[in-house]
Amino acid sequence: MTLPIEEVKEAVVSSLVENQRVVLQAPPGAGKSTALPLVLLQSKRFNGKIIMLEPRRIAAISIAHYLADTLGEIVGNSVGYRVKGETRSRSTTMLELVTEGVLLRLLQSDPELEGVSLVIFDEFHERSLQADLGLALVRDIQQSLRDDLSFLVMSATLSGESLADQLQAKLITCEGRQYPIEYQYVDIGQRSYIDAIPALVDEILAGSEQSILIFLPGASEIRRVEQMLMATISEAVAVYPLYGALNKDQQQQAISAAPQGHSKIVLTTNVAETSLTIDGISVVIDCGLRKAAIFDNLTGSNRLQTRRISLASATQRAGRAGRLGPGICYRLEERSLFMRREQQDSPEIISGDLLDLAFQLSIWGADADNLAWIDHPPKANLEKAYKTLRLLALVDEKMRLTSRGRLVANWGVSPRIAAMFGLVNEKFYQCKHVISNACLIAAYFTDYRGNPEHSLFEDCLRQAAHILRKSHEYNKLLRLFKSRSERARNLESANVTTIGLLLAHAFPDRIAKRAGSQYILVNGTRVSADKLNHEWIVAVDFYQNKHKQLQLTLWSPLAFEDIAPCFGWLYSDSVEPEFTASGSKLAVVQKQWFGAICLQKSNKKVCDYPEAVSQFWSQYLLGEGEHLLDWASVEALLIRMSIARQADPSIAWPVWGRENLQQSLMEWLGPYLSDLSHKHEVQQLSLGNILLSQLDWAAKSALDELAPESWTLPTGQQVPIRYSTNQPPAISAKMPACYGLTQQPAVARGAVILTIELLSPANRPIQVTKDIHGFWLGGYREVQKEMKGRYPKHFWPDNPESASPTTTTKRHMNKPLI
Repeated sequence: MTLPIEEVKEAVVSSLVENQRVVLQAPPGAGKSTALPLVLLQSKRFNGKIIMLEPRRIAAISIAHYLADTLGEIVGNSVGYRVKGETRSRSTTMLELVTEGVLLRLLQSDPELEGVSLVIFDEFHERSLQADLGLALVRDIQQSLRDDLSFLVMSATLSGESLADQLQAKLITCEGRQYPIEYQYVDIGQRSYIDAIPALVDEILAGSEQSILIFLPGASEIRRVEQMLMATISEAVAVYPLYGALNKDQQQQAISAAPQGHSKIVLTTNVAETSLTIDGISVVIDCGLRKAAIFDNLTGSNRLQTRRISLASATQRAGRAGRLGPGICYRLEERSLFMRREQQDSPEIISGDLLDLAFQLSIWGADADNLAWIDHPPKANLEKAYKTLRLLALVDEKMRLTSRGRLVANWGVSPRIAAMFGLVNEKFYQCKHVISNACLIAAYFTDYRGNPEHSLFEDCLRQAAHILRKSHEYNKLLRLFKSRSERARNLESANVTTIGLLLAHAFPDRIAKRAGSQYILVNGTRVSADKLNHEWIVAVDFYQNKHKQLQLTLWSPLAFEDIAPCFGWLYSDSVEPEFTASGSKLAVVQKQWFGAICLQKSNKKVCDYPEAVSQFWSQYLLGEGEHLLDWASVEALLIRMSIARQADPSIAWPVWGRENLQQSLMEWLGPYLSDLSHKHEVQQLSLGNILLSQLDWAAKSALDELAPESWTLPTGQQVPIRYSTNQPPAISAKMPACYGLTQQPAVARGAVILTIELLSPANRPIQVTKDIHGFWLGGYREVQKEMKGRYPKHFWPDNPESASPTTTTKRHMNKPLI
């Protein structure tokens, strides 16, 4: 049968030659992975090697074998592969399938990709972080160094038009070839999907002998379902797990045809979602879940979380049932719930740990902003990654590689493991046991899938050592140190806890000191650790429990004197004002820090640290302490200035407002805060007077004239003018003191009338008026009657406008002057 890719193969070849950038959108079964590479190889239009990226190791090996078989060759001649721990390729190989880590190492070791004509990105819809980075680097090479280099991006489910626009690439679409698939939506009710699967398998196998592919989130779920199935199914049905950590033989067994006369059940993660064709599969059971590496801000690293897959992934999984003939897909949820899924999974670059990406960018010598991304890595996550790289001593403040970073740049290990080997190379290159331990630790984090709970790391390492010593990672790294280790001696030292010291260099941000039932990490995180009494540890792993607390699960003890000389950049001193236990009095404390861990502290005098004290009060008063500040006097001053500005705009009035005064609080208020040691001292500050003192002479004079603080009554008394935001300026005065007043008082050269609040002899409000003349002629008569009855000893004249103002009773008014 002719594959659909045959219809577009010439267009792909010619577009790559002419445009160098092509996006191929083709659904599963079109032949983009298994037929198109040979078309490109045999076209003779590409003079150099073709590199084809496959996201998964098993797919790279499987496709390479298939392509070589199609040519009638063995792998390693025209077609080869290069994956972690295994290479089947030679200098004459012209089509080489590689995994993501291998592609990055090829790019970093040869930034011009000399001898390579074409790079193919297969299954790009998976949007792994390394694939995104690889494409960004290839585009950088093409734009800067190799305008003859071509790249082809192949995707089954991404929007090809959008991707092509971003890449400025030619878009070619191709129809797929897939047999009909029947969809069944299984409502599992209150049961877990793990409990529901065995019964569904029994039901399927009871009808006919079929081979089944079951998608599960991860290896632990696969092991649980495998145990349950082995207890219920017939011996004629073989069960195979399939996930990334299995060795090549185990993976090959899972994708091969079942033995004659047997059915087969393959329990897989999303490793089988794309590229692989598993012989004999006609039924898919999809639980609709996957394990995703999500960056955890609390721990500063990726955390595996179980998440719902997207509609695009569900389509890919279902397609496995229709590759070889008509099939059926069982989805373990109601159809209405299924249709609410997201269209696409979020790219890993958006939600994943960017530590390795940041390290790769430093090796490349480029800033992230200078590369063309499909999705730009989030700046906050990238900044955290660079901060960790600096902590690991792999890059400097300008994100350039340090000598340690350059040493381990091409070792193909994670930045944390690279930092650990930097220590080994610098300090322990003559200690065989340290070299071996470092290789074991690297293998543990790379190849081992242990799941310890509340464990000492040394115990976990000891239990897994026999497995780890057989791993590719252990032996690869041991070979790197071979020349050194042959000259090394077993220099055991009872004073050095080598495991803890090595882990401290891999996880310097997780060095921790005990604080009661918790540990404080160098990065400031707190983790709970019941019944653990080591003073210093490396908190290797921890998780967030149901109470939203971080719980320690894996650790290694440390001797602080061993790590103290190794992390000089973590030491710092600070002078920190802080409130005492009373919450009102301020103290100044000098602290010595190791990261976010306080090693010791001592009290100092407040007056000796004016700048620190000013800074503390300013920050406190802009936050929870704002209520201590006399902002009312500031508002009054601002209103006075507004009135004066309108009356005389020729004066250079400062542009003050509540917002900009808050922003510049340290600048204008700081000098008055530098020696304050108590909250009540802050409350006594008149902010209005402090600001008033900053006006120049002309402004002060104009302000006093145009918007004075007080007004003179007919008695000669000064009464304050109240300036407030929602009311016109006002004064309050006892009514007898206003006798003889014929005009309403005003400021701003008469432009702004003052409201008068007239008071009784007992200082109770009688009348509020903006027209004193009208009041004397009208409303005063009623007030006079009431006041004469209530305050008969006071003077209540019939003609207040012509009466003499007074502040005393009638008896004192009639006393002769002596």
